[in-house]
Amino acid sequence: MNQMAEELAAELAQSGEDYRLLQRFSPTSVHLQFTGVFQQQLVVWDAVIQTLDDYFNHSLAVKLVPGQSVQLKQFIEIKPDENVLHLQIALNLTEIDDAAIKRSIIMIRNYKRLHIGRHEYGEAHTYLSG
Repeated sequence: MNQMAEELAAELAQSGEDYRLLQRFSPTSVHLQFTGVFQQQLVVWDAVIQTLDDYFNHSLAVKLVPGQSVQLKQFIEIKPDENVLHLQIALNLTEIDDAAIKRSIIMIRNYKRLHIGRHEYGEAHTYLSG
């Protein structure tokens, strides 16, 4: 993971950016990469940051029976891969703008007890499938 992370870190330092935007799916979902330290190693975070509404509509609603409800909290989910760490973040926001992206990156870089798996936090929100 180190060489890829070092290359991305150098690219970002040269461009003056905090992250590489790979795709903006919509105003409520983005795919990007950034570097950070995880378990004392420099890594590439391959991240999808989305609103809770977007997560529900694209990941859960199709799996539910119409009229079924589910409670969701904001979350961070980390899955390891060969060269990167896949990161999914769902936030209780109406859109994912540049400020939300930067706050998410800071949160991941500063989170002291981050580990593989899902971390839920905040107040639960109820969603009802159509």
